[in-house]
Amino acid sequence: MTLLQVLILAVLQGLTEFLPVSSSAHLALAEHFMKGFSDPGLAFEVVVHLGTLVAVFVYFRKDFAALLGFGQKSVFSGHEQRALLYVVAASVPTGILGLALRGAATRAFESPLIVGIGLLITGTALWCAERFSRPVAGMDGMTWRHALLIGTAQGIAVFPGVSRSGSTIAAGLFAGLDRNLAFTFSFILSVPAILGATALEARHIAEAAAHPGDLPLYAVAFAVAGATGYATLALLRRAVTALRLTFFAYYCFALGAIAVTMALAG
Repeated sequence: MTLLQVLILAVLQGLTEFLPVSSSAHLALAEHFMKGFSDPGLAFEVVVHLGTLVAVFVYFRKDFAALLGFGQKSVFSGHEQRALLYVVAASVPTGILGLALRGAATRAFESPLIVGIGLLITGTALWCAERFSRPVAGMDGMTWRHALLIGTAQGIAVFPGVSRSGSTIAAGLFAGLDRNLAFTFSFILSVPAILGATALEARHIAEAAAHPGDLPLYAVAFAVAGATGYATLALLRRAVTALRLTFFAYYCFALGAIAVTMALAG
């Protein structure tokens, strides 16, 4: 990879990993329809995912501190122990579905048609959540049912085109959670999922070690993905709280329709 390719891919990862538009869909469609594009490899994927994971820790540092009992003011204030249990509970359906659907999801990457349908599903979920949900409940109104629903949505999002952030935020809004709580819980919940997925692929870091000349590029990718991811989280929080999820819904509709049309046209 060249430095320019690394910068482009790292920025795309930082943007699409958190925006509700499915990073996996963009990668899969790029592989199919961009001449000369090739998957940079699992080692690169692990590195940029770690970069975006650091962005989550930094952006939500007060919320993580509150969950760990350090008394920081956060959306979980007064309910920290219950919130931590909800994260654990929500991770159960995520893990079960993620492992059960992993093989099918991997095969789905090869089908632009399935990727396009996934994007249309994401767009529909976002549009309906913005149009019909009545998010009013804070942590005092959150229940185990809400946590399990959000965790299930995250597990289904292993399929390319189905956005993890879009699915979990939409599920939270449909469940009646207020916007800030739905946004925050979605990304706190992403941490065990990203760590689990990274652990499954961590052996591929050896690929980078086998080519020490590429290590500076991996370092750049890590830093750029993290910085872009942090900025993207700030952008998405404003979009969620300002009732702007429909913008992302229309984007998913457009990209999904293009992918389906091109797939059917051969």
